[in-house]
Amino acid sequence: MDEVHNDLSRKQMIISRCLADAVEAGEAKHNTHGKVTVELVVSPSGKAQNVKIVKSDIAAQSVLDCTKKHVEDIEFPQLPRQLETSYTYAMEAD
Repeated sequence: MDEVHNDLSRKQMIISRCLADAVEAGEAKHNTHGKVTVELVVSPSGKAQNVKIVKSDIAAQSVLDCTKKHVEDIEFPQLPRQLETSYTYAMEAD
């Protein structure tokens, strides 16, 4: 469980970039900040499945899609059984 959360945590910087890209594209306002919570299932093979955005303070759909894509791309460790978990990313754009 700790290793799965560490893998999710390591994506913080790249997922924060999702918001910065949305601001640059005019899809989100400058000084936007908020949190995005994802729920997912990690399969025994280490693949993220059923990734869903379950809560977000950020309305820009591109940020949500970007966050979901980056979480889906994480290669988790192999597990003895599937694991359901959630993780919250905090984001802020200047």
